[in-house]
Amino acid sequence: SAALAAMAMPATDGATEAYGGEFEFKTPPPTPESRMRAPPTVIDVVGIKPMPDAGYKTTQVSQKLTAGERETIDLFNKAKGSVVYITNVAVRRDAYTLNLTETPQGAGSGIVWDTKGHVVTNYHVIDKANALKVTIGTDIATQKVYDANVVGFDDDKDIAALELFDPEARRDVKPLTIVRSSDASVGHRVFAIGNLFCLDHPLTTGVISGFGRA
Repeated sequence: SAALAAMAMPATDGATEAYGGEFEFKTPPPTPESRMRAPPTVIDVVGIKPMPDAGYKTTQVSQKLTAGERETIDLFNKAKGSVVYITNVAVRRDAYTLNLTETPQGAGSGIVWDTKGHVVTNYHVIDKANALKVTIGTDIATQKVYDANVVGFDDDKDIAALELFDPEARRDVKPLTIVRSSDASVGHRVFAIGNLFCLDHPLTTGVISGFGRA
């Protein structure tokens, strides 16, 4: 890259010219003092070309994506809108005012299952919740928060199903494409997309290593 190429250049007080996305480095003529110093380390990097006047010319080249990388990026961009942020809220009574207050006591990610407002998450995310808030949207400026109720769970398998009852929420949701697990095989690539405090969607990838280990 241009940044790497620039770092690989010997230190110089000469002029630096930029043009057309390329950078030209010119070193001053050697002096008796400069000859006494150790010669600079020259790194052979693709894109760095020696100039006739002992300078260097670097060209910034755009890195091409592989077909697999393009598939991963496309999958991520299509699926991240279906990954929501869930806040586990505890309702407590203030000891002095006796007013009820909502306090977050946990959080996690979930996926939109269908257009009926169902969201699937882990049981430990919603455990002991007095109320649940689901945040939908990938843009902070346009995100919306809706109330959700638990409609089913299996604590042994750490899974739970929620439902958004607000009609507007059902219009805003973007269901994830669901496939049958029986179609999966050992060696299939898998991707995990999270929702980090409504700020970002981290992506990790791996392969299916086996079945029946839960």
